[in-house]
Amino acid sequence: MPLPSKKEGAATAARTSESKPAEKSLDKVVEGLCHKFGSVRSVQPVLIVIDKSGSMEKYHIATGKYLPVIIQRIKDTGLERSLDSVYLAVIMIAADGLKTNGWQRLRDATDVEHEVDGGTPIGAASSLAADMIHSLVFEDLVAANIRAKPALVLKISDLQATETEQPEVTKAGIEKLVAVVKKARGQITVVGPTPEETDQDLARMLSGPERKIRYLGDDPSAVITVTFDTLTA
Repeated sequence: MPLPSKKEGAATAARTSESKPAEKSLDKVVEGLCHKFGSVRSVQPVLIVIDKSGSMEKYHIATGKYLPVIIQRIKDTGLERSLDSVYLAVIMIAADGLKTNGWQRLRDATDVEHEVDGGTPIGAASSLAADMIHSLVFEDLVAANIRAKPALVLKISDLQATETEQPEVTKAGIEKLVAVVKKARGQITVVGPTPEETDQDLARMLSGPERKIRYLGDDPSAVITVTFDTLTA
């Protein structure tokens, strides 16, 4: 068998040296994911979209008074197991845009810094939620060889889309989210202020015709209650 020429040998060496950094990079990614998710074998993804526009002012909760209160309630009720198995992402529809801290283990989750009031880009928020669910469930957890439980999405809003967002953009964002959640074997729960104040058409697009829409009513602390119920379901 003839020996490779110097040129061929150099090319082979170059290809080998080029592949090693890529392999090393992939190993680091997997190692990072394993460190992120710890020893859990399955993860419950929960994504919450909260409308902080003026029309939802009655239900605004100050930063630092939302997730810390819920986490403490979970501890007080003996449901600490969920603190490590639930991975939570919160998207605030705020005056300074769509704000999120990304995915966090519930035990370590912190409130999202944001400014209240402003518009309500329902389509943009739904599209971002879809991207985040897809990234966690179909990329990160797959790479870390961790099973994803059916994704839960809680949308707390009157769904009164801002006038600056075109109806087709709103519809496209909702359809994208619905498709990703269906692929993740999950469900979307819509929580509006009251039936009269909630856009029922968009609510049905999100939750489906058979799923019950929940309402906050006159209780300003109801946001904490519905979040607690979702995280401990």
